[in-house]
Amino acid sequence: MRYLIDGYNVTRCDPATRDLPLEEQRTALETRMRTRGAALLGKGTYTIIWDGASGAARNNVPAGSTYTRRPTADDAIVARVRASKERIGVVTSDNELANRCHAVALHGVDVLPSSRLFESSRSPRNA
Repeated sequence: MRYLIDGYNVTRCDPATRDLPLEEQRTALETRMRTRGAALLGKGTYTIIWDGASGAARNNVPAGSTYTRRPTADDAIVARVRASKERIGVVTSDNELANRCHAVALHGVDVLPSSRLFESSRSPRNA
């Protein structure tokens, strides 16, 4: 399955990263996904979508991450869900975003809570 990860929703909810500067939040989640992504989400691919509207985007974006300036990260996630030609997963605890994704998914969407990717998570069953 392909997963879209609401980057700041995960890092700002995770007790291990929420108090870190934004750059460190991004690095922590990107590293976690690179090293433990398969254990946390199972087989499949993922893209972490970061809202770069505040100018936070970097020149050297790691594989598996993307920044958006306009529309917002939420809008970018919804657009990708709408365009998906297969069932897709979205990792967020933002209920409004989850509802928007459910409304536009042509082939279905699995919404997983942000806690699924918290530093303290050990396996998909911890969600």
